[in-house]
Amino acid sequence: MNKDESMDAIIKHREAIDALDAQIVDLLNKRTEHALEIRALKPAAGMPLYDAKREEEILEAIEACNKGPLYPDNLREIFELILKVSKEVPA
Repeated sequence: MNKDESMDAIIKHREAIDALDAQIVDLLNKRTEHALEIRALKPAAGMPLYDAKREEEILEAIEACNKGPLYPDNLREIFELILKVSKEVPA
């Protein structure tokens, strides 16, 4: 592959990444909307706002569906941050 072909391939990959990033943002916002709905429903259900067991279930499920190339520890770190930020979003 020559220099121009390499640059063209890089541009195509970057465009694909940009499109995926937009989808990820959309999905994160949708996920957060559901988390906010759950947060609003928990008091009436007599549930505490924080559930360490549920968070661990989420992290285990994420690791179980991982097909790589990300390592399970990498995904766990990403989702731990997603969970942390979700708890900080004002209702």
